[in-house]
Amino acid sequence: MDFDLLVRNASLVDGTGEPARLADIAVRDGVIVAVGELSDDNGARTEVDASGLTIAPGFIDVHTHSDVTLLGRAAGVNKICQGVTTEMTGNCGFSAFPIAPEHRALHDDHIAYLGSGLPDVKWSDFDGYAKAVEAAHPIQNVACLVGHGTLRIAVAGNDARPLDDEQSRQICVLLDSALEEGVYGFTTGLTYVPSMFGSLSEITMLAKVAARHDAVYATHARGTAGKERDAIEEAIEIGRGSGARVEFSHLALNDPRSWGSASASLSLFDAARREGTDVQFDVYPYDASASSLAQYLPAWLTAGGPAAAQGLLRDRATRQRALSEISQGWYGGIPWMWDRVLVTQSVPGDRESPGKTIEQLSAVWGCDPCETLLRLFEAYGNTLQVAMFYRTEEDMVEFLRHPASIVGSDGVAMAWDALSERPHPRFYGTFPRVLGRYVRDKGVLSLEDAVRKMSGEPADRFHIARRGYIKPDYAADLVLFGADAIADTATFADPNRLPIGIGQVYVNGELVVDQGTWNGTSAGQLLRRGGG
Repeated sequence: MDFDLLVRNASLVDGTGEPARLADIAVRDGVIVAVGELSDDNGARTEVDASGLTIAPGFIDVHTHSDVTLLGRAAGVNKICQGVTTEMTGNCGFSAFPIAPEHRALHDDHIAYLGSGLPDVKWSDFDGYAKAVEAAHPIQNVACLVGHGTLRIAVAGNDARPLDDEQSRQICVLLDSALEEGVYGFTTGLTYVPSMFGSLSEITMLAKVAARHDAVYATHARGTAGKERDAIEEAIEIGRGSGARVEFSHLALNDPRSWGSASASLSLFDAARREGTDVQFDVYPYDASASSLAQYLPAWLTAGGPAAAQGLLRDRATRQRALSEISQGWYGGIPWMWDRVLVTQSVPGDRESPGKTIEQLSAVWGCDPCETLLRLFEAYGNTLQVAMFYRTEEDMVEFLRHPASIVGSDGVAMAWDALSERPHPRFYGTFPRVLGRYVRDKGVLSLEDAVRKMSGEPADRFHIARRGYIKPDYAADLVLFGADAIADTATFADPNRLPIGIGQVYVNGELVVDQGTWNGTSAGQLLRRGGG
């Protein structure tokens, strides 16, 4: 046989944005070896007639929080069944490395913002973490970023003060080492402790380290009521001052007073790009966000971790101070709309909170909504997740349509047995939702442009070698789907639902999803920047 796999008669959308064309694709040893009209004389161990189907490069999810879950058994079925063949972890200032033993408890509290704590860590650096990921035999490929919050804990704990000269030297050394070991860049989470304590000069200093490695700086920007433009301008200034490529994470307008002003935000990106600053952004196709409840509480309360906060809140005056500050709004003044704050995930055993809004829980408990927030934090710490319905579809669509946008789910590769959890539906539906709702149904994007934003452009943006396109000598990460059938089915009421319309997914040439269902194969690789 000439090939391991031969896909015939597919409508090829190759990741470049060029018009779809009819083509055959041949694969040998996990690599695409031929694309075009192949002779009937060619044979293959497996031949697939893809008549009526679209074939695209496997999707690259550049914004995930799968850092811990990928270490577990059969994690990522929810992602591979969307056609996601590469997960990028380490976003929003969080990563599972480097780990400083003297700050292990703070590292645990920090990573718990993602919804689960660190396992029995046997590593301190990226190389050690990479070995743990490889030992877990991931379903899809894994690429990593390193988080500023994690770096800062390693050198200064949760100290809110500026780094001193020695700490600045140490954090640059840690970042440089991670980049040498193959991470694709570093990230900030400027609404989270302790990344929020990083100044413009501190982050620019680190971005210069990234620039020397030709790596990316990705930012979950500062959140301040009424100052969305300031957050974008800070990210642009860091790119301008450091020379690093900048990825602005999950661009959105959360303040109701700013709804409808997407064009004003986009004008800042356009102006910076015209001036030569290399800045882009990612977006997910929903009008609600989700993250740890702790992000919306006063930083002075959460900085020491949940256990320390419990002690503080036992003091009546301190509790009243926290309640007073919370009542003034989140992110410094965004007004609370309690019917729009939904508990999505909690700890095992909490059957009361998930699926209820803060308004509903407050009615059940007979207390003020601000008190409800404190009680939830006291009981469940950083792991409790809430969805915030503080966005509009109209703004999101304008961001998605923009040529500088790419798609990232802000989701997690869920464990196969995690169906008791109630995550944001983006965990299960992001990529099919773009192709179904916003390509086929609403015509926001062409099919070719949508695929480009989910494959070739992310690969180029983060310098992920030999991924993101269907062309010879590229890894055979492939997804076959029906363009007229693909759709997300996950909802907030019933989020653990796989999409429809995806036929097959291949990872490094191996069939991993067949007829929309994971077949038990794990074919992923740990990817490193600069790797072939």
